[in-house]
Amino acid sequence: MSYPFEASASPAPLKFDRRRYARLPSGGSFVVAYHDENGAGITRVELLDSSATGLGLRSPVPLSPGTRLSLFIEGNTLPGRTGVVVRCEKDARGFRAGLACDARVAA
Repeated sequence: MSYPFEASASPAPLKFDRRRYARLPSGGSFVVAYHDENGAGITRVELLDSSATGLGLRSPVPLSPGTRLSLFIEGNTLPGRTGVVVRCEKDARGFRAGLACDARVAA
């Protein structure tokens, strides 16, 4: 049996992305309140990117997967977004975290 192509290593491996929505570069600094089984805290985070269902954040403190976050916009007492941390990795400038945002419901 012959094949119309030659089997060889691909020069550029495929990269798979499971995201349903495009991630857009974003910016800004926000205060977050967080809580998990170890307690609660407040810190300031930098917004790195956003999509319809999540946010990419940089935090000065580690945020363990499963931690609940409430993100507050400056001058507002109600959280702008809430969600759960799905990943957190140390990088050169702190910790890069992925937040899966809770669905917004109409009043």
